[in-house]
Amino acid sequence: MKPHRAKKSLGQNFLVDANYQRKIRDAVRAVYNGETVIEIGPGQGALTGHLAEFAQRLVLVEKDYHLGAALQERFAGDDKVEIVVGDFLQWDLAGLETGRNIVVANLPYNVSTQILIRLLKNFSKFTHLFLMFQKEVAHRSVSKHGSKDFGILSVWCQLLGRPEKICDVPPTAFRPQPKITSTVLKFTPSETPYDDDQEKFMTFVKRIFSQRRKKIGSLLKGEKEFTALKATGGRVSELLDLRAEAITIAEMQLLFELFKSPESD
Repeated sequence: MKPHRAKKSLGQNFLVDANYQRKIRDAVRAVYNGETVIEIGPGQGALTGHLAEFAQRLVLVEKDYHLGAALQERFAGDDKVEIVVGDFLQWDLAGLETGRNIVVANLPYNVSTQILIRLLKNFSKFTHLFLMFQKEVAHRSVSKHGSKDFGILSVWCQLLGRPEKICDVPPTAFRPQPKITSTVLKFTPSETPYDDDQEKFMTFVKRIFSQRRKKIGSLLKGEKEFTALKATGGRVSELLDLRAEAITIAEMQLLFELFKSPESD
């Protein structure tokens, strides 16, 4: 492919360091079991070439029209490679076979969280996600309760998936070089599918994190369900006297279940 000037509007930073390309390839290959590999934002196709070494089917989703056209030219005649020129956030996932896909992506910083949450909501379609974020976003994804970095994104990631760190990637591995370090995370699905109840739970989570310095009880006090929740006493009463970042996801779920279905007197 001809050299392509990165577009700042699309958050393009191309991974050019072959050592980190191989690290990601090896991590994907270690869990690969014949799934379709979907690469979001393949860019100039450097990592794509490594994935093509073992993937039986590759789907490349590239938003940049010129890069998409170059990829189509490069892989013309290769039946195992499909090029989708378009925005992944608008791409219809309904046609993907359940549990038969792996996602690999060097995510643009400006839409990384949006793409991550869409993938988590549709995790039934995938066996693994290998995603590169700016380091601070990755850190928030894996942070546990009790940390100042534990928040809504942490709950999203750990409710619907099991994130683990693969490696950090320095700015020098990219062209153009970003100002920050990146991190590659591997996600495997949790046993919790995303459904209407989980959507309501995440609305509750957003509520109790809405003012991080306030205790949970203070944030819920104006709700009609609060009186019954407070009357539960014991551990529930203790949780209401804490900030959201101090409690576990399981404890949030306990509060949510009691909050939405308060016991009658």
